[in-house]
Amino acid sequence: MALTVLIVVGGVKGGIERASLLLMPVLFLIVIGLALWATTLPGAGTGYAVYLKPQVQELMSPSVWRAAVAQAFFSLSLGMGGMLTFASYLHRDQNLPESATVVAYTDFGVAFIAGLVVFPVIYSLGLQGAVGASTVGALFIAVPGAFEAMGAVGRVVGLFFFIALALGALTSAISLLEVVTASVMEEMQLSRRKAAVATGTAIAALGILPALDTDTLGLMDKIAGEFLLVAGALALAILAGWRLTGEVREELLAGATPFWRRQVPRILFVLRWVVPPVVAIVLLFSLRETVTVVTEYLAG
Repeated sequence: MALTVLIVVGGVKGGIERASLLLMPVLFLIVIGLALWATTLPGAGTGYAVYLKPQVQELMSPSVWRAAVAQAFFSLSLGMGGMLTFASYLHRDQNLPESATVVAYTDFGVAFIAGLVVFPVIYSLGLQGAVGASTVGALFIAVPGAFEAMGAVGRVVGLFFFIALALGALTSAISLLEVVTASVMEEMQLSRRKAAVATGTAIAALGILPALDTDTLGLMDKIAGEFLLVAGALALAILAGWRLTGEVREELLAGATPFWRRQVPRILFVLRWVVPPVVAIVLLFSLRETVTVVTEYLAG
């Protein structure tokens, strides 16, 4: 958290952009290297089959849609102000539809390659049960033990595996802290240094309890990482699609190529008529799941 605050204090260009130019390529190279190594594992084929073979019947499960939407929103920083904050730093003539497409496909590409690492490792090392019971348990208990059992090679691979995990966490934390810092700077007229230190300290204090108790971590993740994200995305879609349509059209057209200019009406149609009802349905399922988790937490 201290490193995150330090980078955010450096500003957008001096801190966040400079750190991202270094950290993101390193993260990509490590993930690609791990994916290549995973192809050599005995039993990796089972992991690939589970990961890549479609199970169409699962598309009928509300829990799958809820989890997928929550993961997409979290990964793309939608519904939490991330895209809004960083978009506000762009030039007026930036091609927003093209940038959004690049971001979405890049995000998907990294996640897909990460799956080519995780699933072969899980099924090669026999960690299916650990993953089903707890993602936290799989990442920080089962996986390290499995790497340790592999000897010297496992220790080296495990080192890079957790470096990639740490880099992913750091880059995510930077973008999220920038959202809060920017808001505090604007609303309270504080300097970047004071805003970043104050918000970073408050968030670190708030994170002590979930860091010590995985049940609390799961509860906070369910509320903030799923329900509130979906609710925020729905509010943004309604605001952009129905209240600020003219401003949104103007922003989308500014800097757009002829091809993307032709797509703007379609984008606005989806934003108005497709996104709100779909996200609203997901929100209902997320609310039901969140209430269940909160009830179980309070009872236990």
